[in-house]
Amino acid sequence: MTFRFYVSLCVTVLVSALHTQTERRPTPVPLSAEQCGCSIDVQVTRHNSYEPISDVELKLTVQQPGSPGFIPAPTVIATGTTDNSGNFHFGNLAEGTYNIVAEREGYFLYGTLRVVSLGHPANIPSQQSSGDNVGIQQNHQVTLSLAPYSAISGTIRDATGEPIQNATVQAFTVYYRDGHRTLEYSGPFVQTNARGEYRIPQLGAGEYFVRAEAEPISLNRTFYPNTLAPDDAKTVVVREGEDRIGINVDIPDRPMVSISGTVIVPFPGGDIDSDGKINRSIRSFFLIPRSSFFVENPMEWQNVTHSSSQDPNSTEFPFVIHGVPSGEYDFYPEFVDLTHGRVDYFSGHAIINVESTDIHDVRVVIHQGAEMTGHFSVPAIPIQTGPQPPRPKASVTLTTLDTMPKNLQNRYPTATADDQGNFVFRGLTEGRYLIRAVNTSLQDLFVTDIRSGARSIYFDDAVISVGLDSSDPIEITTRLGGMATIQGTVPTKGKTGRLVLVPDAPRQNNLLLYRTLAIKSSDAFIFTMSEVPPGTYKLFAFEWLPFDAEKDPEFIIRHAQLGATVTVNSGASLKDIVVPMIPDYR
Repeated sequence: MTFRFYVSLCVTVLVSALHTQTERRPTPVPLSAEQCGCSIDVQVTRHNSYEPISDVELKLTVQQPGSPGFIPAPTVIATGTTDNSGNFHFGNLAEGTYNIVAEREGYFLYGTLRVVSLGHPANIPSQQSSGDNVGIQQNHQVTLSLAPYSAISGTIRDATGEPIQNATVQAFTVYYRDGHRTLEYSGPFVQTNARGEYRIPQLGAGEYFVRAEAEPISLNRTFYPNTLAPDDAKTVVVREGEDRIGINVDIPDRPMVSISGTVIVPFPGGDIDSDGKINRSIRSFFLIPRSSFFVENPMEWQNVTHSSSQDPNSTEFPFVIHGVPSGEYDFYPEFVDLTHGRVDYFSGHAIINVESTDIHDVRVVIHQGAEMTGHFSVPAIPIQTGPQPPRPKASVTLTTLDTMPKNLQNRYPTATADDQGNFVFRGLTEGRYLIRAVNTSLQDLFVTDIRSGARSIYFDDAVISVGLDSSDPIEITTRLGGMATIQGTVPTKGKTGRLVLVPDAPRQNNLLLYRTLAIKSSDAFIFTMSEVPPGTYKLFAFEWLPFDAEKDPEFIIRHAQLGATVTVNSGASLKDIVVPMIPDYR
């Protein structure tokens, strides 16, 4: 079987001639190819090795104007193929905006698209020249970095060693949401052939989890190497251009049970059918496997028998969930109410531990959401004369620690404090939360403590538990002034990356203490990291860092010896900190 993959790259390049500018003159008319004499030199190299890539098919296109709701296909005005040095020259170009499309079998673009603009002299005074409409040779150089596709292949078998046909196999990469590992699909999902063989193409270099399912919609998912528990899964490391073979998975026999019980809806409302009648039922049932290692996107469980009613006084809805494998699950039945002119999603929650026998008499009560109150303590602002200025404006943003169905997740609920510093969150789903951000209108105001009831969580696990009956109020204490500054260098040797400041272990759940900066390409990147609360931290400079990975303690532990430890005191300034660059391991 032959696989052909292509990379399509659009690089927007604005090629412009230089014009003279009289005072407040209008934008010059775009110059023709003869007047402009502009050109673009393209070089294509392989990622990491920087070796030139020949036989890359290039297309130079322009985007024609469209109409509202319609964008026409780009018009190809020139084509070419890179030579043995990976180069091609587009010459005799008119002033304008161009896209470069690059196609090469088995390669994909590494990195982000580039947008380069060369403006009119009316906007760039340093490029002004004398005379009207003077055509000046303008050459723009574009370097594209391509990486070869990789693949993972193997065989899927059942407990007896027989190959499984039409099993679904998927590769996943780990992403980080506020530091919590989340599995995300990577590459296409594939199905096994009659011999149980699969091949997942179009993968970049990196680490992957491989999961196989004998049925398309099932909780009976087996991870490589032959484990039902996600926490025991092992990653498959794939290098650039590698066809990783022999990643075999055996799907064991797993006892399936049923879960039955009753969902109770103690308040009025429900869905509205086409005749305008209220239909009370449980819209969706979610069983979410619990894992301490990573979370997955919740899937609605399809194999459910349940009842509905058009009686507005009905409150109890029996259900039976079929074909559930052993494991521990978060159970969320979802009730939808359309009777208030909007769509409201409500749920209850239960933790269910499934073993080898059927489970009966599960009772879950649907709730309309919990409420949590809080207060900001703001110090008096020192003034020379006159009345005290008004209290600074402040808001608090939360993020959930629990995996919930998307309809129940207000991912970043935010509450704004009133003039007395009081705030309230309403409609929260029962669960655990972290404070993701505290925003104030004063630049030098920072948080010194957060208490949930009588317990300080600022230097502890930072977890806020939201219950259905009552939740402890939150008290946020702030201080004016005393933030520190850290200055130093990262020996980059021309590399780019990201510099992150990570608090010490006791405070790593506190999302308010992290800082990050983009590392720009230079021999030595000079940085200043300001508004740092007092405490002990580690600085890391990563050439490649998954988004939010620095907030995951296990990720940081793997790189602990490669960071620079700093301790900052209130209002202090640390200088001459050298942070080594951690290379891209992919």
